[in-house]
Amino acid sequence: MSNYERNTTMIFCILGVLVVGSIAVGAITFYGSSWLGHDNTPVYFHEDSTIGSVSGLVTINADINTGSLNILFVDNDTLLYDVDVQMSNRSYLQYGDPTIAFSSNTLTLSHEVAAFNITLGNGINYTINAQTSTGSIACVLSHDALVGDVALTTGTGSIAFTMTNDVTLIGNVDFDLTTNTGSVTAVIILPDDVGADFSAELGVGSIVVNAPTWDKVTSTHYQSDDYGDAPQNLDIVVETSVGSVTATLS
Repeated sequence: MSNYERNTTMIFCILGVLVVGSIAVGAITFYGSSWLGHDNTPVYFHEDSTIGSVSGLVTINADINTGSLNILFVDNDTLLYDVDVQMSNRSYLQYGDPTIAFSSNTLTLSHEVAAFNITLGNGINYTINAQTSTGSIACVLSHDALVGDVALTTGTGSIAFTMTNDVTLIGNVDFDLTTNTGSVTAVIILPDDVGADFSAELGVGSIVVNAPTWDKVTSTHYQSDDYGDAPQNLDIVVETSVGSVTATLS
């Protein structure tokens, strides 16, 4: 058993306590608590925009303290963004409206405690920078999305990331998936003419990589056979201090 496959009872007891504890705190903060007499009635916000005269590269900057971020693409070449936000009435009364602002080709999204669903179209180029302190991030690149660099970061929580082979990457691209305590799950299906390098760094926990058609450099480092020679290169770096990494590469 390698150092990257340690799965002792003590390790995962510690991980379980940390994750369950943070989820409990996040859930109480997000939904309110009937035990404490708080109103957990949901409050919703929505905003959307078409591309219109916007051109060039659009940056998505999403930052929430506690909650979730879900990012996906749809087959719509006129959609710039469609954002739905849910929070508890308690969170709304305490922290107010979420930030949903578009300026200088940057969509800024933020709140202390909320769930954001972000839908993007496939008619313009995007880079994505999303982070939570406690919570989850799910991101699916599909439907002919036009995508550059992606950085997803959580303090305590989970990251689920998927890329399908119909995506168009903008030049040479970096995907950085980082969590301090939690799990990262990545499914990468390479587009044509893209070579890729995948590496995972872990403090305590487990790494499982399924990459039957990629070259194994080490147990945590894989490359497609055309990496460095393909017209475009993709570098994927996954990091977690305490938790697990599961990757499927094809």
